[in-house]
This record gives sequence, C-alpha cells and structure tokens, in this order.
Amino acid sequence: MSFKDSKKKILSTMNSEVMTLASEDAFAVYVDDGYESVEGYTQYSQYTDDKYSMVDTNKNITMDSSQINITQEKNSQYIPFQMPRYYDGIDLSAREMTISIRCSDKLTGGTPHEYNVINVKRNSSYIRFGWLIDESVTIKPGDYIFEIRVVGQVGDLKYAWTTRPNGKINVMQGIDQDDFVEVSDRGWMTSFEARIIEYVNNAQSYAQEAANSAAKINVDSIASDVISKVNDNFINTTSLKNYYTKTQTDTKISDSLKPINTAINSISSLSHLKAEYDNKSGKLTLKDTSKAAGKDELSSVTINGLANLSVTYTAVDGAGQLTFMNGSAKMFDVNIGSINPSTEWVTANITPINNSIQSIQEHQTEDEQKITDLTSSLNEVKKTEIPQIKEDVSQATNSVANMKQTVDGNKEAVDSLGTNFDTLEGRVKKLEENPASTKYDVDYTDNIFYWKENGETIKIFTIQGGGGGGTTTSTMTIERITPADAIFLLGNKAVIEYTWSSVDNVGDSTGIGTAVWKIDNTTVSTLTVGQGKNSIDLTEFLKAGTNSIRLSITDSVGTLSTKTWTITIVDFKLESTFDDTLFYSDEVSFRYTPYGNINKTVHFILDGNELDSVNTSASGRQLSYVLTKQSHGAHLLKVYMTATVNNQDIQSETIIKDIIWVNPDDRTPIIGCSMQEFTTQQYHATNIPYVVYDPDHNPATVKLAVDGNTVSTLSVKRTVQTWSYKSSDVGNHDLTISCRKVTKILKANIEKLDIDVEPVTANLEFDFNPTGYSNSDENRLWKDKTHTNIAMTVSDNFDWSNGGYQIDSDGNQYFCVKAGTRAKINYNLFGTDPKQTGSEFKIVFKTTNVRNASTTFLSCIPAMDDKVGLEMNVHEANIYSSTSSLYFPYSEEDIIEYEFNINALDTKTEGATSIVMTYEDGVGGRPMIYNDVHRLYQYTPVPITIGSDDCDVHVYRMKAYSASLTDTDILSNFIADARDSDDMIARYERNQIYDENNSLTPDSVAKACPDLRIIKIEAPHFTNDKKDFVKDTSMQCIYTNGDPVLDNWKFTNCYHAGRTSLPLIYGNIYIRIAKEIGKAEMLIRMEGYI
Repeated sequence: MSFKDSKKKILSTMNSEVMTLASEDAFAVYVDDGYESVEGYTQYSQYTDDKYSMVDTNKNITMDSSQINITQEKNSQYIPFQMPRYYDGIDLSAREMTISIRCSDKLTGGTPHEYNVINVKRNSSYIRFGWLIDESVTIKPGDYIFEIRVVGQVGDLKYAWTTRPNGKINVMQGIDQDDFVEVSDRGWMTSFEARIIEYVNNAQSYAQEAANSAAKINVDSIASDVISKVNDNFINTTSLKNYYTKTQTDTKISDSLKPINTAINSISSLSHLKAEYDNKSGKLTLKDTSKAAGKDELSSVTINGLANLSVTYTAVDGAGQLTFMNGSAKMFDVNIGSINPSTEWVTANITPINNSIQSIQEHQTEDEQKITDLTSSLNEVKKTEIPQIKEDVSQATNSVANMKQTVDGNKEAVDSLGTNFDTLEGRVKKLEENPASTKYDVDYTDNIFYWKENGETIKIFTIQGGGGGGTTTSTMTIERITPADAIFLLGNKAVIEYTWSSVDNVGDSTGIGTAVWKIDNTTVSTLTVGQGKNSIDLTEFLKAGTNSIRLSITDSVGTLSTKTWTITIVDFKLESTFDDTLFYSDEVSFRYTPYGNINKTVHFILDGNELDSVNTSASGRQLSYVLTKQSHGAHLLKVYMTATVNNQDIQSETIIKDIIWVNPDDRTPIIGCSMQEFTTQQYHATNIPYVVYDPDHNPATVKLAVDGNTVSTLSVKRTVQTWSYKSSDVGNHDLTISCRKVTKILKANIEKLDIDVEPVTANLEFDFNPTGYSNSDENRLWKDKTHTNIAMTVSDNFDWSNGGYQIDSDGNQYFCVKAGTRAKINYNLFGTDPKQTGSEFKIVFKTTNVRNASTTFLSCIPAMDDKVGLEMNVHEANIYSSTSSLYFPYSEEDIIEYEFNINALDTKTEGATSIVMTYEDGVGGRPMIYNDVHRLYQYTPVPITIGSDDCDVHVYRMKAYSASLTDTDILSNFIADARDSDDMIARYERNQIYDENNSLTPDSVAKACPDLRIIKIEAPHFTNDKKDFVKDTSMQCIYTNGDPVLDNWKFTNCYHAGRTSLPLIYGNIYIRIAKEIGKAEMLIRMEGYI
C-alpha cells in the first residue's frame, strides 16, 4: 500500500466514525471532467487552458495555433497537451513512468534540453498535462522543435517512448531584452531526482499526517458533537407544547430519549452515560452504567417539561462537563472527564491506526536505509568501478586497434607483394611482346625533345642543333613549397604553393608561363603565372581521401616541366555548441563533438594550464567534459584535437570560449570575449562578440577603443553584444573593451590586401557607412566625418530595438529603417545644377517584408509640382528631369548596388548632349540622353528621406559626389565598397582584364578570361548587310582553354558580309566569311545586346 493510500485509509476510518454527525464528504478522488491528478508531478491550479495541443495514435503532435510566445517571457505561457494514456498496453501515466518534453532551439536540430511537465491528469483513455514555458526557451527568438518523451520501467526492462519530433513553437522577438538567463540542462535526470525526493518527502509527510490525525481523535470533540445532537432533539420538541396533551408529550420525550441513548452508546467515550426520564414525576436522571446499582446516579432534576431544557458540553484541562439549563437558569453540572473509552472501541479504531503508523514508520526507515545504501553504492561505483571499466575498455580498444593495424599491415604487405609480382609479370610480358612499349617514352621533332609518361607529355625542352644555330632554348625549374604528401583538413582551404623559374640559353628570363593543373587526370585550371612564388586554391576540386595532383608549366619558349603532389583530405574537426555568453556559478559541463574515424586526443587548456586530456575514437557523437567551479571572472578555455595520419601529426582548429563565473558577493565587473587574438585583412569587417556583467549596473557603461582612442561609448545589457570592426590600417592594433576599472585587451593583426584599390574620395560630399556603429552608442546618430554638417536624423517613433544598426546572416552590418518609421540625411542631392561638373549617387540596399510592391522607400522629390529628383520604389528607381525620366528595374529581398552618374554637359556648344547613366553592381545599365533643355536641379531642394509604411529598408552604404565619375572610378568604388575582403578580392580579380598599359585589348581579355572566345575582325569597314561583301578582311579566334587547332584559327585576305534578320540593336549578328564571293562560306553567329 502506498503512503498516499495509507493516508486515505486513515482519513476514511476517522470520518466513518462521525459520518452520522456531519453531512460533508471527507475526500473526493476525481476532479473536473472525470480526470484525476497523477502523483509525482507539480500541480499549479492557477494555470488553466482548454485549448489543447493533441498527440494522435501515430505519435504526431498537432499544435493549437493560439499559442503565442515572446522573448524574455518567464512562466507566463502555459501550453496544455492531450495524448492517449495507453500505447501497446503500457500505461504512460503509471507511477513508474516520467513524462517530459525535449526541445531543440533549431529546426535543423540544435542541442536539446528537457523540461518537466506540470498539472498531469488522467482518465481511462487520455492523459492531460501542461508545459510551462520558462526563460530558457524564450532567451532568443526563432523556431523550436520538440518531442514528448516518457521514460521509466516495465518490470525489469527499461522503457522509453517518444513522439515524432514535429512539435513546433515560435518565439517572437520582443521590444526589450532583460537580464541574462542561466539555462539549466540537467534534463530527465533532474526530473527523476525530483520525483525520488518527492516520494521520500511524501512518505515522511503521510506518516506525520497519520500520527497527527490519530492525535486529533479526542473525547472532547466527539462529546461536543453528541451534546449538540441532544440539544437539537430537545429543542425540536418545543414546538409541540401548544398542541398536544401531557401523555403525548411524555411519549414524545421517551421516544426522543431512545435515539439519544443510541447516539451516546455509539460513541465509545460516552458509552456508560445513560439518560432516564420519569413521565409521572418529571424527573430527568443521568447515570453511569459502569457503576453498581444505587451508586450509578450522576445527577437528576425534576422538570415539568423539556421545552426550555438545553444542554451544553465543555472540556477544560482534559475533563468533560455537561451543563443543564432550564431556559436561562442553570440547573446543575455533570463532570464526565473520568469516563474512559471502552476497550472494544480502542481495539476497533485506535489500535489499527497505531499499527498503520508503526508499519509506515518501519517502511520509511527501511526505504531511507535503502536510499542511503544505494547512494553509497553509486558513489563507490563512480569512484572505483566506472574508472576501472573505462580503463579496461580503453586498453581493450587500443589492443584491438593495434591488432587490427598489424593485421591490416600484414594484409597490405601481402597484397602489395602480390600486386608487385602481378605488375612485374605483366610488364615482362609486355616487354617481350613489344620492347618499345613501356611506361615512359620520348619523342624528338624539330629540335624539341618530348618526355612522356603513359602517353602524356610531362617534359619538353629544345635541343640546340649543331653549328651554333640561332635556336632559343630554356631551362625551367619548379620547386614545391607545399610538401608533396601534404594533409589538409576537410572544410579548410587546400592551397598549394610553389615557385618556378625559367631562363633562356643566354641567361635571360623567359617571362610569364601557362600553368595547367590536373587532379586525377582531369584538368581543373589553366592560368597565366609569373615567375617566382605562386599559389592556387584547389579546395573545391579535392575529395575526402587521396588526390593525385599534377602541375604543368609551359614557358614562352615552349619548354614544359611538371611537378606532382599526393594530397590527403581528412575529415577531422571539433565542434561545440557551448554558450559562453551565459553566466555560471558552479561546475560547468562543456559539451563538444569530435569528428574523424581515428584515435584522437582532445586537449583542454584553461587560463593557460592544460587539464587532463581525453583519448577517444568517437566520431559525430556529443561528449562532455566537467570544468570545476572557478573564481569570479572570465576564464579562457581552449580545446583542440590531435592525431596521427600517415605518420604525420595533424591538429584540428581550436575552439575558444571565454567562460564567465559569477560570485554574488564580488562586485567587480566581468568582460567576456573569446576573440582575444585575431588576424584579418584590410577592409574586412570582423564581428567581435562580447558580454559585460556589471553587478552594480544594468545596463552597464562600456567604452570601445582602438590604440587608446575611444571610438564608441555604449550602454549595454547583460546579453551578447557585437563590435563590428573594420580597418584600413595595416599592422598590429590594440582593441580594448572597458567597464569601470576593468579592461579586456584584444590583439588585432591587420594584413594588407594583395590588391591595389582605394575608394574615390575626390569631390565626395558624404559617405554613410554603418559599420562600427551600435544602437547602444551614446552618439548613435551618424554624421559625416569630413562634412560634419551632413548628418542623419530619425522620426520620433524610430524602432531602435528591431531597427537601427543590425548584422545580417553573412556578418555584414546595415542600418535598418523599419516600416512606419523614417530616417533623413540632410544632403540636397539635386540642390545644384549638375551640368557644369556632373554628380554621382550610390546606395547599397535591400527591401524586405514588403506589403505593397509599389511603395516608395527613398525619395528626394519636392512635394510641390516640381517633380525633379530621385524616387526609389521596391521594384524600380526613377530619375526625373524637367522633361523626361530614367527608369531602372531591380528586385526586392536582394542586396542591390544602385548608382547613377550624371555626366557634365558642354553648355558652350550648341546642340551638345550628355547622358545620365545608371549602374547595378558596377555594370552600366540604362542611359538617358539630356541636353540644355533638361533641368536636373530643384527650385526648392529637399534632403534624402528613407523609409516606408509598407516595407523595411536595409542600407549597407550610401555616398554622393558633387562631380561625375569616370568608368574607372566607378569600378574602383565597386571593388572598394565590397562588404568584406574576400568579396573585394573576387571583384578585383575578375576585373583584371587590362594589359600592362591599362588598356583593354582582345589579347588581354583572352588571357584574363581563358574560357571566353575572342573574335578579332580587321576590315576596311564593318557591315551587317548580307549583300555587302567587304574585301581584305582578316578574322582570328582566340580561345585560351580551347583546342589549340580547332578553336584557335585565323583567316586572312577574305570577304565578310552580314546576315541578320533583326535590327542590330537586338543582337543575333551573323557574319559570313568566304575566300571568294560565291564560294564556300563559314557562318559565325554572335548573340547579345549591343
């Protein structure tokens, strides 16, 4: 029998004795709708919700759509669930089962956390319970998936039941974020421990309640109930005094005494008390039947009737007293305190209670001893047996691994010997059949020597003929920088470095050469390389495992040389989802996941001291490492992995966490930042996350400085912050984060980009760049550094929580103007006439959350009828002059680099024209021709207004010039305005199509774009008329990566004619080439807009 059942039995026994004296039920088993509460779970009657989320028989979770969650909520959202009680005959609500919810913070599956359920109830078919959403879920916005789990015991079998992980809730971003929250992750073990403790506490509580209940059974209370009943019966007879005769009254009194005596006899404490009434004399006598006749009378009184009779019972110091009143006059008292309960009553009622209490106490003592013994056994197992088992398993694993390695080595040696014998036998047979057919071969033609391997030329050089002729020869050398058997980790860049040189027979350099890269006999790259140190990134072409790489370089003389590498790509990495932006006050469980199907060692270094390492062969499985409690402050943890592959030592990337331990008694601020040393390139924005804990101030005042110069003063909360740092100054820099007297120093090394590019600064009127700003900055409203009178203002309702300075998924910072708010830059874009010097404007932006596709998000057009200026809508931009407009389309939800360039107009020349040119991503788009009739300035200039009621606007960059830019300037800005250094280099490299004189020629384009066919035509004039045959035409096709003969050809002394069925502007140009008119022709089609 359970403790709670014992309690029920005791209560029911107690109440059964007084049921005839009270009308209220003593205990109700079932609650609302036929559901009963299930023991072992916390019950909060304050939380109710009838909108249940359902779990069906196929284990699917269907969420009720009314459940809304907001960040930083805490125990305010109660989600009720209903699920079947039985699955395959197993009662999921049984005492041996525990229901919980496992939730992950990413739809792709992040680190799961387990949560206890509350208010668990059941009926014969279903279980109902609730999930109380706490701060560990609402710490950040996003989608969460979860599943419902039931674990427990079925007989001697461990049991675990789980729904499908298709439960989904969404946490919306709130306006404000409060203090930090420390997330607990003890999962089902916490719930299990809580239930064990609850059972023990229940046992103690029920035993105590049983003892208390027994103690509460006293004569005084029961006697009071009896006297009350006597008075009621007596008083009820008073209504007869006006109606019936004395005989009838006497009969009524006698009848009334019968139930009184019956009631008295049913109460063991008054079983010897007897009341008698003499109808003739009117004498009422109280007797103690336990005494002999003649000595049994306690007291008596003579009355004419019972109309005014009342009896009261009082208990003083354990003694009972009956007081008889005739109206308001006291007649006499009867002391009955010495009347003891009968032996039968004690045996029937008190003895079972005492026995139950004793049994409960004995079982409680036994259970407590078992728990103590179990705890001691577990501690002993933890201390001795588990470490020994781990050691035995580790030794056995190593022994098996060594044995396997030996067996594999023997097998490999045997296989190798067999292969060698087979290979030798095959080669001997081939030599016997054809002595000239070997692996290597040579050829010599026109003084050129060809060295071949398996039919592929691997070496070419020129042999000078006798007699000292004028043939040019060269000597080439290729040296590896990257080792021939290098190993790269999967996911890291695989960059091959080498040097090469070539000199002719008189000692002069032969200049540039052509490099061809092959991986496993497949050509992956052909490019032009200069002599000296070179490198190539082959990451995208290499597979996991072994890769054979061959480099072939041909110099300008025609000499060819090769070099080979055998590169191994190893899946060897270390990951961790540990959150070091939270605060901890006790030991910390650091979770990490190693990858790589080899034996490896995981190293842990805390504050420069190496802790015990972990040897493991696990791959893709999460492990944990316990860090003991540290002193108040931030402690730097470095974790990395080492192993040996192909007799080479390899090391994984290092995971760095700056863990914050908080002592409530210490009032010193703490600054946590794991990026304490980093290297980046010029113009690359580096996002530095950090956390500040000031025990005396929230938010805390923080200063950011570079080389001692404060760049920002912020007011930050105890949540993760981001410092977006971008520098153009090469070298080492000290970055500091300070709070009161505490300073965290970061070491930054800025490397120079290997490109020569600078943004155009001449005639620059303003340059809005949000990088480096923060919503928490005291001076968060931007103003231009050069022209400080040009600044930004925002509307009174501007959203600084969800808008302002934000960082996108690629780590790039932007300025967000949320729908319904506005920002304004007080620069008059059309304040002056651009005809004299021209003007230029550029904006890098994205529109998102669009509700109206025709809405305007940027405008600098007067409200009057003077519609001159710029208007930018979600899908197009329009530049308006006084007489015409220029339309340019683009898209929403994409980052667009839009600009227009108004070229100056020669107003001194009559009839002169100029153009307004639009650009996207540095490429010219649509033009508008204008002349002196057009007006491109405003009578009443207006500033630039950003924002819309129907979309959000992200501004990455905005700049304006008071003069027009050249094509080269626009290209330089396009490269320099890249949002990170990698994109900047990519933009630079793909635009290097000019020769050494900075001229664009067919040959320079062919060299820079080896996969592009270049057609060169030389003719007296060009025609698109199919009847106009132009004599003395020469044509050449250059295709660097094409076939040397079929794709690289030249015609001379020919005719060409056009053949197009559409106007020239639509492209589709056909050129006919013929040696003679009317003879065989070659037709060339060129497609594209002109």
